[in-house]
Amino acid sequence: MQNTDYRDDADGRMLLYKGPMVLVGPDTGVELEGEIFLSYLPSPTVRFEGKRNEAADIEPTVKHRLRLPASHCYAATILHTELQLEPQSSTFRVRGRVEGRLDKPAWNNASSGRFLVMNFPPILGRPIEVGRNWSGLARVSLSSDQWRIDIDRATDSSKRLERLKESGGFAWTASALIRRPDDSRFSAEDFCDALDGLFYYLSFTAGRWTGLCLPEAYDAADDLVGDNWTCQPTTPYRNVASWAATDRPECFEQPYGQFCELYADPYWREVLVIAIHWYIEANNQAGKIEGSIALTQTALELLAATILVEQEKWISHGAYDKLPAGDRLRLLSKWAGIPAGIPTELNELVTLANDKQNRWLDGAHAFVEIRNSIIHPTKKNRERFKQHSTGARVDAWLLGLWMVELVLLRLFGYRGLYVRRTARGAATALETVPWAATPSP
Repeated sequence: MQNTDYRDDADGRMLLYKGPMVLVGPDTGVELEGEIFLSYLPSPTVRFEGKRNEAADIEPTVKHRLRLPASHCYAATILHTELQLEPQSSTFRVRGRVEGRLDKPAWNNASSGRFLVMNFPPILGRPIEVGRNWSGLARVSLSSDQWRIDIDRATDSSKRLERLKESGGFAWTASALIRRPDDSRFSAEDFCDALDGLFYYLSFTAGRWTGLCLPEAYDAADDLVGDNWTCQPTTPYRNVASWAATDRPECFEQPYGQFCELYADPYWREVLVIAIHWYIEANNQAGKIEGSIALTQTALELLAATILVEQEKWISHGAYDKLPAGDRLRLLSKWAGIPAGIPTELNELVTLANDKQNRWLDGAHAFVEIRNSIIHPTKKNRERFKQHSTGARVDAWLLGLWMVELVLLRLFGYRGLYVRRTARGAATALETVPWAATPSP
């Protein structure tokens, strides 16, 4: 969508450079002719291939640098070398990964930046036009005090997503343009910091790691002033649940400003990075359902301690440490405006909670009891674990992730619609966040 022409070649990769390069080791440099390209498998990675007519002594286990004619220099890891002997000639080939730019640009005069977004969901966004050949509801516009970002779905995103749905894997499905709200200039450091924050924010909206790739910076004349051939981690494509509805661009847009305010604070940045990390891993079932419940509890405990003790000062450190885990989550739910009861759609968890041997008080109590039977494998808990059906554990997993999503959305000041994952795809799944739906007393 943006000015940069991103195209994949017939081999399913994106060519970034073709020409002479020098592979520099500890003792000497080896001149090569080759290519640098973005490869999507086994994960989005910038790679290089080079060749020459004479063999070279290259030690794969040591660090190398890959130097290009324009003085650009990248860290390189050697993956493979081979010498092909033929009757009249020989060809020496080297293959490897490009790990990131070593001569990091120190520019301070960028007016805009561009990059790709990997495996971004197909959002029905704002209307845009691209030349005379394409128009559609394809834009998500994010804004904060520091940045405004337009993320545009790829013109061929339907084909890309069909391929991803069939085989999983990776593809860039959107491109983005970033500027200052007042069009002022920014530095390389500011640009990189903005992309780091955006990575966590977009991953939270998508429910999986959504990496940003191949960032480039341009001056006011639209001339390239800096780039870095890197890709952030990305989850292989598959359908996962998320609170953000893909036909509601405001879900992606509205929380961004307050997220940026928190992320700018080093204290809150650490909390958000850790909480979103555990949320994404749990949402993608790291460690199956049982392990994901434990990860979800970790995120909730972090948020509870940060909000209840350190931010709101509802309770002292000493008193918090003495509280049972269920009471901690109950207080956190109270702060966030999350209904205390177990959603009725989680019928197996509701049945288990109401069993005469349990009589769990509410959702926080039920979640913690399920989690304790997994994490604390005493003989008593092992017996309790056997009595918990797989369906009840799935219900607890959904309940915990729902709580994490709502706590984060409350932190980000969001008051719009969201997908309530506990509704399991029912018609009532799209609803207003509970603290905005219920009038204040």
